[in-house]
Amino acid sequence: MRPLHAPFFQLIQLIASAAMFGIIWIVQIVIYPLLAEVGPNAFQHYHAEYMWLVTWIIAPLMFTETCGCGWHLLTSPHDKRVWIAVGLFGVICLSTAFIQVPQHSDLTQEEVSQLVSSNWIRTIAWSLRLFLLTIIFMGTLPPSVTKP
Repeated sequence: MRPLHAPFFQLIQLIASAAMFGIIWIVQIVIYPLLAEVGPNAFQHYHAEYMWLVTWIIAPLMFTETCGCGWHLLTSPHDKRVWIAVGLFGVICLSTAFIQVPQHSDLTQEEVSQLVSSNWIRTIAWSLRLFLLTIIFMGTLPPSVTKP
């Protein structure tokens, strides 16, 4: 049996995941490709500023996502969908830690296309994760909310 507050906490996680879904698609389609267009003299400064500023947006959302994964595992340990959603978040975190962060640490303008290519891992994983979390969330709503 689920706690009465389940929809509230699932909604918070769904909002955080939806925000990251939007951010990752903007990064994938707009921000990363445009890094290649920054003038060579401004590239390092632009990239460093981007990394600093984006952290203030992404860090709280990632923290919320992490807490949401823990909450889901504690409250729904037998739900396979939860394990898949948490696994997708694991893929995102591992990709970030072992692929994108090292790429960013010494990124040059010539290597931007590699960053764009590797970022598809996170883009696809977050898209699947949001879809799955939406399905999970819809299952926690009372029938009067989900059916006309």
